[in-house]
Formats: sequence, C-alpha cells, structure tokens
Amino acid sequence: MILSAHQPDFFPYMGFFYKIAKSDIFVILHDVKFTNKKNANMHNYNYIKGPQGMQKITLPVKYHSGALIKDVLVYHDKKHVRKLLTSIEQYYGKAPFFETVYPDILSMFHIDFNLLIDFNVCAIRHFCMKFGIKTRLEWSPGFTSKKNARLIDICNHFGADTYFSGTGAKAYIEPAEFERTGIKLIYSDYSPINYPQRYGDFIPNLSVLDYVFNMGYELPKGWLSCQK
Repeated sequence: MILSAHQPDFFPYMGFFYKIAKSDIFVILHDVKFTNKKNANMHNYNYIKGPQGMQKITLPVKYHSGALIKDVLVYHDKKHVRKLLTSIEQYYGKAPFFETVYPDILSMFHIDFNLLIDFNVCAIRHFCMKFGIKTRLEWSPGFTSKKNARLIDICNHFGADTYFSGTGAKAYIEPAEFERTGIKLIYSDYSPINYPQRYGDFIPNLSVLDYVFNMGYELPKGWLSCQK
C-alpha cells in the first residue's frame, strides 16, 4: 500500500494532485505549523497567470505565531475576496473552460468557512472528485514525532509498506530510516505539465486553477493508471 502526505495548500499546483493520484492513501498534514513565507508551503496563497505573468492570490487569515494549520482562521474580508474573484474572471474569462469551472470556484467562496483547513480541504476534495482521483484521504493521526520518524509512524498507523515522497523532501529524508523499518521509499517522478496557457510563454507549476481553466477536469494520460 502506497501512502503520501502533505500540508493542505491553497489551490495547490498539479504536482500535488499527481502525488495523490499515485497513492492509495493521502494523509492531510493539518497538525503542523502554519507558514505563509515566500517560497515556503503555500498554505494560504498561490499563483495564477495574467498579462504580466505570475500573479499572487491570497486568502486572508488570522493566526498567532507558531499556530498549527488546523487552528488558522479565515479572515472574512469581503473586499479582498471580491478582488480575488475579479482577478480570476479578468484573467480566465476567455479561457476554454471558464464557463465550466468558474461556478465551482465561486461556490467555494460562498460557503462560510471559519477555518483555513476547511476551505483548503474542500477545494482539494472537489478537484480530486472532478479529476476522477479515488485515493483515500485521511487526517494526520497527530503523532508528535518529527520528520522521518513522523512519516514512518504515519505509514505504520495506516498499514502502508511504501512512502511516496515529493522530491523537495530529499533535503531531510533519511532513506536508511525507512529501510530500517521495512518501509519502501520512492520519490515522485512528476514533471510539470506543458499545456496551452494564455498570455505568452508557458509558466510551470502555477495553481491548479490555471490548469482547469485552460484544460478542464481531464487529467493527462496515465495519471490514473494505478487507481482502482
């Protein structure tokens, strides 16, 4: 059984969904520290594409230093949300699948979410359903162990014999620890999808929003080959 895990990001990039699609279980790491630092985990922001290139979109939140993701509140700033939705309409209003996708996105903002985790997971589940990804999503069990030990504990908890890791985790993953516990470690072979975008040269690894407005809810060939 293959298990992967990640923090629930805001409208994640397509590599996030590739990781889910290639796993039997995907664990939502909601019990780790929240961050909104640039070039860190995109818990409440991401990037779409406009005439000037990459454009940042953000969901306003309220939190204290050291807060866990599961405790971060959505800051209900209607003016900011209107601006975000206006940007999406402006940049993607003439995209091939705008009429199909935009009502779904709009409906997410019409739900009165109090917690960031609820908004993000709602969006992630929506895209998984629309993409036809049948992977089981589970909440993190709440282990207090760190890094490698925590991932190994999660694998053991769910009975997984293989951990599917993103390549970014190579900075701290210790393969020997997984080998010692009998858990196979494999790294994602994801490479950015090259698809038709508006506004000039292709920019990889934007939010899932850019993909679905341009390509709809159909995944690249082979992504669902391991789905039951």
